[in-house]
Amino acid sequence: MSILMFEAMKENLAKDLKVSENSISIISAFCKKDALEFLDAQIGEKQGISKRLLVRFRLDDILSKVTDLEIYEYCKKNNWSLYVQFNLHAKIYVIDQNICYMGSANATNKGLSINKKGNLEMSKRFELDNEEKIQIEEVFSEALLMNDNLFEKMKKQINSINYTPIIKNEWNKEIIAKNINSYNVLFQDDFPINALPTEMLDDEVFLDIYKDDSIEVIKEKFYNTKIVQWLINILEKQENKEIYFGELTEKIQNIIFQEPIQYRKDVKLLQAKLYNWIETLDYKNLKVDIPKRHSQRIRLIEE
Repeated sequence: MSILMFEAMKENLAKDLKVSENSISIISAFCKKDALEFLDAQIGEKQGISKRLLVRFRLDDILSKVTDLEIYEYCKKNNWSLYVQFNLHAKIYVIDQNICYMGSANATNKGLSINKKGNLEMSKRFELDNEEKIQIEEVFSEALLMNDNLFEKMKKQINSINYTPIIKNEWNKEIIAKNINSYNVLFQDDFPINALPTEMLDDEVFLDIYKDDSIEVIKEKFYNTKIVQWLINILEKQENKEIYFGELTEKIQNIIFQEPIQYRKDVKLLQAKLYNWIETLDYKNLKVDIPKRHSQRIRLIEE
């Protein structure tokens, strides 16, 4: 099937949801309650169907209303399991553990063109192979299952904030500590799209980094991204706390989600941009070099 754009994504997804038999899994950085109601209407009142939703659920997402806090209570009432992952960027819809839609469409009115005034989104419909099914399960296994206790803590913090868009808001340390990545799956969106942080042609929207950010802000934001923290995690396990380009390429290939061919980028190109950013931002504990007669190497230096 060709790339689906605008309402074609919504129409095809609706058809598949209507004939779903056993499970629905949605992974969406942003989610609005009315979009979830639309998806539920397509599923209908089938008995015994498993439904789960994974959202990013950052504090600023809720305060800026790109995600509704109310989706938790909606999920409880309508038999959805709600998961959160603060580093989430992916947009994936899986029906009966087989049919998959993947692209740029969040589970929002504009993302799915529900009100015919949607964003310019593109998605691909394809069938998951066994390895991809395992990767989807790993994405959920890394996430935190929302419960009443965590939800009440989030609401309490939200109610204590006088929201100003220009101020960055984050969950408190107690909430963040519950959402620790195990780094079993990477997506292309976890890598930077610009060649250099100092010559950004486009905002790094998925990484929450923008062209008008100062270099100091970019340096801090990028260090806290999933890809950099995954890399540090890899280096900590390596002998001598170092790894060469080819070996790291293999590790990335082993865990990166195999996206549809129209979206797939060469892993080495993604990795090269990662190295460029690390070199340019000049982190004290991460150094890229080329030892004599060797390929490019990255090292973790203990401070």
